[in-house]
Amino acid sequence: MKIKSLLSAVLIVTISLSSCKSGSTGNKSGGQNRSVASDIKTSDTMSSDFDQIIDSLTINGADIKFPVTIDSLGEGYSYDKSSLISGGDMAFCNLMYNNKMIGSCQLAQCGDDKYTDKPMSMLCILNTGKKKDDPSYTEASISDISMDSKLEDVTASFGDPQFAAYNSDTKNYELQYIKDDENKIEIYVDDSVNKIAIYYQHEK
Repeated sequence: MKIKSLLSAVLIVTISLSSCKSGSTGNKSGGQNRSVASDIKTSDTMSSDFDQIIDSLTINGADIKFPVTIDSLGEGYSYDKSSLISGGDMAFCNLMYNNKMIGSCQLAQCGDDKYTDKPMSMLCILNTGKKKDDPSYTEASISDISMDSKLEDVTASFGDPQFAAYNSDTKNYELQYIKDDENKIEIYVDDSVNKIAIYYQHEK
C-alpha cells in the first residue's frame, strides 16, 4: 500500500498533532495557507544518500535503525490507543514516550491487534509549538541536523530539496527530500527545526 493511501486517516489524527502529514501541493484549508516556497531552490533528485541519512537518526540520544518498531525504540515508548486508525494492513497512531505524545507513526504489516512489533513506514518526531522545558519536547537529530538547526543549516547539509513549501499562518517551511514515492525525509522549520519525518519502505 502506498504512503498516500492513508492520507485521509492521517489528516484526522493530524488535527491533534498539528502536523505529521505528507503533502506535495499548495493548499488553503483549516485556516492554514500553504504554498510553494519560491525562495527555496529545489532539485529533481537528492544530492545526499537517503539510506545513509536515515541511518544517522537519533531520538533522545539513542541511535535509531530502520526498519524500526515501537518495541525496538526501547523502554518508555508506546502508542496512544485512542488515536489508532487502521485500515487493511496499515495503521496510524500517536507515538508516546513516558506517556507524553512526541509525534506519530504509520505501521505496516498489520493483521492482528498487536501494533508495537510492526515495522514503521513513517516515523515523525514533532516539537511544533513546544518549548525545550515542555515534558514532551524531544531531542532528535539526523545527520548533523538537530532541533536547534536553522533553515540554512538544513539546505547546507542535505542540499536542495525536491519540494519546498511555506505556510504563512504557522511561519513554517516544509522541505521534502525525496528518494522515490515511498522513501523520503520531511523537515519543518520555523525559527529552528520542529519536525522530522521519515517515510521508509520496509523490506517485505
